[in-house]
Amino acid sequence: MGTRMDLVFPGVSEERVDDVFRLIRTELARIEEKISNYKENSIFSKLNVHAFKIPQKTDRETLLLIKKLKELSAKTQGYFDFTLGKLVEKNTAHQPAKQLEAGQPGQADVLGSDQVITDEELSAISFSSGNVSLDSGAFGKGLGLDAIKKILEAVKVDSAFISFGESSILAHGHHPYGTSWKTGVCDLYDQERSIFVFDLTDEALSVSGNTEQNRKKYGGGHIVDPLTGNPVEGFRQAAVAGQEGMVSEVLSTALMCAPNEKREEIMSEFPGYRGVVIDYDDSKKAYISLHTYNIDNERTG
Repeated sequence: MGTRMDLVFPGVSEERVDDVFRLIRTELARIEEKISNYKENSIFSKLNVHAFKIPQKTDRETLLLIKKLKELSAKTQGYFDFTLGKLVEKNTAHQPAKQLEAGQPGQADVLGSDQVITDEELSAISFSSGNVSLDSGAFGKGLGLDAIKKILEAVKVDSAFISFGESSILAHGHHPYGTSWKTGVCDLYDQERSIFVFDLTDEALSVSGNTEQNRKKYGGGHIVDPLTGNPVEGFRQAAVAGQEGMVSEVLSTALMCAPNEKREEIMSEFPGYRGVVIDYDDSKKAYISLHTYNIDNERTG
């Protein structure tokens, strides 16, 4: 999924780890063949080319995934949007999207999950707008972690810690020497310091961030506000923990984009999930605010 994966299996033999890793690698490759934007023959790539012209028949797994993504987009008030592939591509090519002006159609008129039509009877997917381009960047690693969790449960591995690029985490079971895996959200400018620490037990954690490094690498920014079509401004991190990796990843993206007054409303739709949003000042040396959502007992660093 385009990033490094680290796996820790406490108390599991090397031979068994090799067997489990092969299962994981095979399953992740299978998922990539469906959702990768970088594979020309993936299902998502083919949909992006053809679904506006002709409804495309697909397998039930993909149809159900699209339906769930549409539901998640609605529950986040549209602040998670998996149809922004063309806008993200412009931004990451150092060509920021043009600001919307008064009187222009909103992004919802040309993009958004409502423009993706699922037909269960025909098992087909179509787009009602030629501007739609499916993008798995805001949920793909979480989907992969959920698949890994199913494998670990099936092969009866009781405890494991999986990291996709240190931004998407699966804490399977509990820590071998405690009740939880303590996992910190590091200061953007001081990686030795955790600003907030989550206690994870059989949960996933997703961290989204808008950093100086992202700006240099992606130009206008890789996180787009779906309601305006413009890159998220300012240096910020959003982290969400909960039972499902994909939902956690969706929510961390939504919290990055949503204004503070909307975040409480969004998180109230997802009982059992908890999150933090950290904003940094222009000096790039310290954070200036930390907002928590659905959190009672975890702590700042």
